[in-house]
Amino acid sequence: MESESGGSAAAFGAEASARENKLLWPRQWLVVGREDELPQPAHYFTWERTGVPLLILRGSDGEIRGFYNSCRHRGAPVVREARGRNRALRCQYHSWTYDTLGRLVSVPDERDFVDLRLEERSLVPIRVHAAGGWVFALEPGADTAPPMSPPRQSDRFRTIRTMSLTAACDWKVAASRLADLALEGAGDEGDPIGPNGRVAGSDEFGVGLFTWPTSPTTCEIQAIVSAPDWGEEDSPADAPEWQARFGRLTRAVERAAGTASEEQAGIDLDGPQSASAGTRAICEAVGRLTDGS
Repeated sequence: MESESGGSAAAFGAEASARENKLLWPRQWLVVGREDELPQPAHYFTWERTGVPLLILRGSDGEIRGFYNSCRHRGAPVVREARGRNRALRCQYHSWTYDTLGRLVSVPDERDFVDLRLEERSLVPIRVHAAGGWVFALEPGADTAPPMSPPRQSDRFRTIRTMSLTAACDWKVAASRLADLALEGAGDEGDPIGPNGRVAGSDEFGVGLFTWPTSPTTCEIQAIVSAPDWGEEDSPADAPEWQARFGRLTRAVERAAGTASEEQAGIDLDGPQSASAGTRAICEAVGRLTDGS
């Protein structure tokens, strides 16, 4: 409870946030999206929820890859749109151009760059792993085995709705409250996925709930809802039963965010000893993950 590496007394505030940014997020497999967001070669999306700009794309060979979204010339973003499809990834700064495998293929006025070797200036890769329809990413330098497919999740599902809201609390407090949330159709609170999420599902739907830090005292709660792939048919999202399901999920997450904010207010007023048992357990787990250098 009082250790500097992870007891709840050291789990909140700017120092804890800085420690997590250094020792937690870069060392863990994080859910960055779903496979169906990259249906065809050259589809991509960007991701930077932990402050590191990443580019996730499906290459011309059909494989999903990840890179730092940073040109090897001056570090400017290679792509600026949140998502799209482009076989030529061109930095707007000096038009260095990369293909969907991350290789540098074109440099204007290449003769002006003495000893430039295109093959040595590919985008810097990160590890990417797909399981159960989810796409995970891990930064270089971390030696963690790829995650297994989450129980009750299926790569035959397709994203039908994403939702997010801001909660006035540390991400760990929100994660604790979401862990207590019985997700509709699953019969329980679901299964852990990564250090900050839970997934649940049935034959009819799947949902992932994640908490991402936006500051030491606020976080974003993200919900990703999936349904059995509807093929070429119209999305069932507007059907009454799905609208009702979205409404119930939204209200449940809003209630969890509200109770999390109340808990955070108590922590701010009375100290970390007032944190709930669930929050303390998450703090201790994060402490173990960030223990050491």
